[in-house]
Amino acid sequence: MTVITDTTLPLREFSIPMEPGDPSTSIGFSPRISPNGQYLAYISNDQIWVRDLASMVARPLAGTENSHMPFWSPDSEWIGFATTNELKKTDRSGGQSSILAKVSGNTSPANASSAVWNTDGSIYYTTGSTGLLKSSAQSGQVTTHLKQAEGEVDFHEVCALPEGHGWIYVVHTKEDYGSMSLLTPDGKVKQVLAFPGDAVGHPAWSSSGHLLFERQQVAEGIWAIPFSLDKLEVTGEPFLVSAGGSLPSVSADGTLVYAAGVRAGLVQLAWFDRQGQLLDIIAEVQTTRPFPNISPDGTKILLCANTDDGREIWLFDTTNGNERRLTFDGKRWDEANWLSDGNRIISYTDPDYVSYLLTLDGSEPRQELGAGILSRISADGQTLFYSKPMMEAGFNFDIYARPLDAPESEGRPLVTSAAIEWFPVPSPDGKFILYSSEESGILEVYATTYPGMVGRWQVSRGGGGWGRWRADGKEIYFCTHTEIYAVSVDYEGGFTLGRPRKLFDRATTGFSPTWPDGFDVTADGEKFVMLRPAPTEEDAQPMLMVVQNWYREFGGK
Repeated sequence: MTVITDTTLPLREFSIPMEPGDPSTSIGFSPRISPNGQYLAYISNDQIWVRDLASMVARPLAGTENSHMPFWSPDSEWIGFATTNELKKTDRSGGQSSILAKVSGNTSPANASSAVWNTDGSIYYTTGSTGLLKSSAQSGQVTTHLKQAEGEVDFHEVCALPEGHGWIYVVHTKEDYGSMSLLTPDGKVKQVLAFPGDAVGHPAWSSSGHLLFERQQVAEGIWAIPFSLDKLEVTGEPFLVSAGGSLPSVSADGTLVYAAGVRAGLVQLAWFDRQGQLLDIIAEVQTTRPFPNISPDGTKILLCANTDDGREIWLFDTTNGNERRLTFDGKRWDEANWLSDGNRIISYTDPDYVSYLLTLDGSEPRQELGAGILSRISADGQTLFYSKPMMEAGFNFDIYARPLDAPESEGRPLVTSAAIEWFPVPSPDGKFILYSSEESGILEVYATTYPGMVGRWQVSRGGGGWGRWRADGKEIYFCTHTEIYAVSVDYEGGFTLGRPRKLFDRATTGFSPTWPDGFDVTADGEKFVMLRPAPTEEDAQPMLMVVQNWYREFGGK
């Protein structure tokens, strides 16, 4: 087993605060320490920054704007990163970047969750919607290196074991998100770790002989477990390294970097006007699914919020401040939306992606509608529009529709491709639908006619999601991570869209580096309901933790 060569290194720990207004420390995602332990790369304000851990000087790298997923070359001289349709690299001093590979469709790195730069120059990466992808060092061609096995939906973060022993990667199945598997150089696969009912992520090999990883739902934090390179298996019990820590990264000399205080905490469900001014705080909740939906009469809001045993559907009455929990089954409900009668709602569970019809007053038993997520019902209550999971080729969805009372087998495909299409929203008159698609490599909002599906109009420009209609159909709204936009609609002589106009900037809960927080808008387009991070105490300030020789604190485990 490979071990730290100098066990006399002291245990040394220091923090890098994420100060508001300082672009060098407003870290969103992906802290990565270099293999030699001397540099830290991370994303701040959609650009890669590098911090020298000796001098503590941080600087942005030119040419890395609108990038994500930084990863280091084995010699610590280069930093790879992803853009919408390219894998690129730049030297750590910030010289000119160059293209490693051009990709699109479901192999696009736009949604990539992690990457490994192998010693032969090839790159393995995952998108969270496919298997394990490989970019050739010679041709730059991207191929699927490892497909999902039966029952596996997609792969997430990947890390390399040293000396060519293989790769550890996170596996999502239809049952849970709690397992990691090993791919050996000769192509063999075996499960190495499983936490049923939990979600794990961000595996990192440590030269102390451990795998570090993040637990995200049960006993949240960074954990470690002994792992033998000779046997390629776990050899001991897991132990907690940092409660509440996330995004671990470890260098070859045993220096651990991780984020503290950036997990989803309390958020405020609130009303905002068209200028983004706060009007009223409705409630404080904890949720990892920031998708509120306003009732047809504008007085109530549905939101799926975290509980001790799952994520349940909650109802918030904005007229009197009452909160009511609607489900008590320990499932992970993801998004709940209204039917026009104001008594029935539709929601779905994760990770099986099955939709259900429920009543607020309990007058009817819960009705299973079949596979589908992010569903909407036509204004007349007759047609179900839904995002059907198409998991044969990975994490993928297509737009379907069928009569609400029809069986699942009568669903008709409306929008399909190799990329994700979801969040169908019918227009108030039922003649158009909005939907969000990643066909271009990034999430964009489109409109098309219904039921003929004739023509297609791009609503957003340069990224956007979760389209919404004003009640009269004359304005469309969409969002990015940090902005809300409006687009005018003119029906004279057809269907003409105006240019997107930014209404206001907004805060983000940071629930996903890929997809923006949801929102909803009142029928007149004058008020928006969204979530924003709740104010935190000074001692809860997010920061990066750097721990040299992290294992000395846990000797003997």
